[in-house]
Amino acid sequence: MKYDRTEIGLALGAAHRLVNSGRCSGEDVLNILGKYHDCTGVIGISEHFQNQSIGLIHALTADGFRVGKQFAIAAEWYSKTSQYWSGHAPIYARMVVEHHLAEHYARALATIESWDREWRQRTIPNRTFYVLGKWTAIFDAEWLSIMWHRNSDRKFLEKNVIRPA
Repeated sequence: MKYDRTEIGLALGAAHRLVNSGRCSGEDVLNILGKYHDCTGVIGISEHFQNQSIGLIHALTADGFRVGKQFAIAAEWYSKTSQYWSGHAPIYARMVVEHHLAEHYARALATIESWDREWRQRTIPNRTFYVLGKWTAIFDAEWLSIMWHRNSDRKFLEKNVIRPA
């Protein structure tokens, strides 16, 4: 089902504020975003941003479950997100490693590898603007922890993923 970009944008904003409040559960976020889980497209934006929007719907749902400490359910939602977008990769990998969710190691590794590829494909000005836009994250202990552990999480996943012969 396709939804209008304004409608999706308002719902994503409301879910984002709820998750950032730190006082939510996955069910709270599902109340806001549940009707959009069947989204196949967003009217009025490019295909690239449609995939990001669909991914954000799933990622914010996962964030709600993660904030509510329901890590196994959050991992399932992050895994769904990976089909559309990899922007959540460092969070997904940190959670999977920290909570020993071994059944998600392979998907988390694939997602972090995709995230790294996308980062390398960005132009230097694009990377610079991204980093400058994140400067307030220096005050966010969780984000600092996620980024601090990104390389060690990737190495852990590489070491522990069982690859087919």
